[in-house]
Amino acid sequence: MDKKTKLGASFKWLNATQFLGAFNDNIFKLLVILLLIELQSDSHAVNVTALAGAVFVVPFLLFSALAGKLADSISKRNIIVSAKVAEILLMVIGCIAFMFESTIGIYGVLFLMATQSAFFAPSKYGIVPELVKDTQLSRANGILEALTYLAIIMGTAWAAFLSQVTANNFVLISIGCVIFSAVGLLTSLQIKRTPAAGADMQVSLLFVRDIWRTLWLIRRNRYLLLAVLASAYFLLIGGLVYANLIPYGIDHLGFDKEHSSQLFVIVAVGIGLGAYLAGRLSGRNVEFGIVPLGSLGLTFCSIGLGSIGNSKTAAFALIFLMGISSGLFI
Repeated sequence: MDKKTKLGASFKWLNATQFLGAFNDNIFKLLVILLLIELQSDSHAVNVTALAGAVFVVPFLLFSALAGKLADSISKRNIIVSAKVAEILLMVIGCIAFMFESTIGIYGVLFLMATQSAFFAPSKYGIVPELVKDTQLSRANGILEALTYLAIIMGTAWAAFLSQVTANNFVLISIGCVIFSAVGLLTSLQIKRTPAAGADMQVSLLFVRDIWRTLWLIRRNRYLLLAVLASAYFLLIGGLVYANLIPYGIDHLGFDKEHSSQLFVIVAVGIGLGAYLAGRLSGRNVEFGIVPLGSLGLTFCSIGLGSIGNSKTAAFALIFLMGISSGLFI
């Protein structure tokens, strides 16, 4: 019966908020990469995507531990709303950076966007058990992930499409990002107020120390430690793919940067399908047997993409399978 029980209005508003945020983020991030490649030429695509990826990762290293402590100390709903307010301000700043084609300004906005995401993520996932029943968690997680990657699909495809039809008018497109951020704020306000967990928070910006302390504390819990390491493995593979997919399309498949960006759509479709399948296969309980299957798929596809030469059909198939494997894994 629980599988058919409604998940509640607040969970639906959380999904809407996350969908709009992921949609907006992926439009903006792809616009950043496309503009920077345009300013520096296609030959610098590898350097641009690598630097953009590094800039986006650093805030997660710096602030994730703090964001997690914050989410355990005050209402996660309040953090979500505050993050959406910050998103609007960042999109406005992004418009200005695009207008002046300021490389430093664009990288600065990307850094701040990642900071906003770092503070948003723990509350986004942590609030789910506060909005649904324990027996609904697998289904809720499957829906949240599937809709997130549907947003990635649409955001990535929309960014590539708009950059072509507007002749790379990044300022005009970024104005649309401001509008989507405002709508996301409105949906976040519909999520019911949740109480603060009330945990004691010892704030520290020394992320290396926090990471080491956390690993030391959980070292005796083998399964939790493996889960942390598995998440790190997934993010490592995901980061490599994100940094190299556009250069891969340009160098190995003969595409331009706009068509290469469409490869992200193939990945995202696969991830959405994989996340949906994981939720269906798990049912009422989290089925951990799916995780090794996803891991093997990621490994196989990564090796395959490096050995198939210039075959577009094989590349599309492996990229799609990589997406499905990612969805099963995460």
